[in-house]
Amino acid sequence: MSYTFPDNPKQMEPLLFEASGTLLEKSYALAIASAKLSASIHPMCIDAVANLVSNMNCYYSNLIEGHNTKPIDIERALSGDYSTSPEKRVLQLEAKAHVEVEKSYLKAVTADSFVDVFSTELICAIHQDFYSKLPDDLHWSTSADGKKSEKVEPGKLRISEVIVGKHYPPLHTSLPEFMARFESGYQIAWQKKLPYQRMPLVACAHHRLLWIHPFLDGNGRVARLFSVLAMKAASIEGVGLWSPARGLARNVDEYKSLLQDADSLRRGDLDGRGNLSLNALQAFSIFFVDICIDQVKFMSEMFDLDNLSKRIEYFFGVLSTTTYIKKESHLLVMEALRKGEFARGEASRITGFGERMSRDMLGELLKLGFLASDSVKGPVRIAFPTAATGYYFPNLFPAGSPTEINEYIAAKKLITSVKN
Repeated sequence: MSYTFPDNPKQMEPLLFEASGTLLEKSYALAIASAKLSASIHPMCIDAVANLVSNMNCYYSNLIEGHNTKPIDIERALSGDYSTSPEKRVLQLEAKAHVEVEKSYLKAVTADSFVDVFSTELICAIHQDFYSKLPDDLHWSTSADGKKSEKVEPGKLRISEVIVGKHYPPLHTSLPEFMARFESGYQIAWQKKLPYQRMPLVACAHHRLLWIHPFLDGNGRVARLFSVLAMKAASIEGVGLWSPARGLARNVDEYKSLLQDADSLRRGDLDGRGNLSLNALQAFSIFFVDICIDQVKFMSEMFDLDNLSKRIEYFFGVLSTTTYIKKESHLLVMEALRKGEFARGEASRITGFGERMSRDMLGELLKLGFLASDSVKGPVRIAFPTAATGYYFPNLFPAGSPTEINEYIAAKKLITSVKN
């Protein structure tokens, strides 16, 4: 049958549904589990974990977009170490932009800031800040045959029509009306809900923002970041210490299938009263909340200190067989993870070695990015270099091979947060 581009915001209805029963129970369980994850990590380690998750989020969001940028290349990009390969360099710049923008907004958007996360202004600002950091090669949308077709203007609503698979998004001339309805519809419902009751709204808004497709390109990335910001604005404690992007990427076929299904028109009298399928929107919302619960559970398991300690000890044991790094180095890393930080003079007590050897061990860990400090004499805290995190946290993202890690260490490419 023929299909026309929507031009009336009523064609986007229903925006939401009254969640109850199992979905509300799951939303409550998510809020509790996320808060417990936050409480299980030492407050002084929170920033390091958030940095790790930001890199992970970038990696998986890139995968969803069809861009496979290795975590180690993302980390190098953040330190200004770019590949000589033009193709890889472009992807590194994209990854760096993603991480920087996400960190900036996660820091700015809080439950106390009263930011309207549904506003056109904020959504366009996310797109503006991301695309303004990208090289010109990534400022173009591509046609079905893979060729550049139209330039993407950072932060600007599209000024032409697009077709996304089988979906016909709204006419570009109607986008301001659709975005205004998106903002008002969700913001009014948002104010009437308790924090955990807002999770179904976040899921619904995630789909409807993609349905509107306000930009020529970058809609998926903006929608995923928007969803994380909305959860943080909803007072879901622990947001930023886990990422839905990992779960969405690992279930990408189901994710895209349910998104597409939620684009469908209403299917009979038992499918709500709006233009679009209510049942399909509910199915996507349940999937989205389930993904979030699964990712909180995963990160909670990864940060079980007893098991994490064993994995870190094993990593340094393996590393000591092929490099100059001593296997006892794991004692210093775990001290920082358990206590948040420790004074440099404590190194000898922690390792059981003499002061000089302990000082040298500590110095190497700082230089290679396993630990961090704000000054040459200041206390030491945990850091998570990408070369190690694949071993610290199995299945978080791909671990580097022993050869890659050895080469990385030999070239002193591991990233540190200070100069020692």
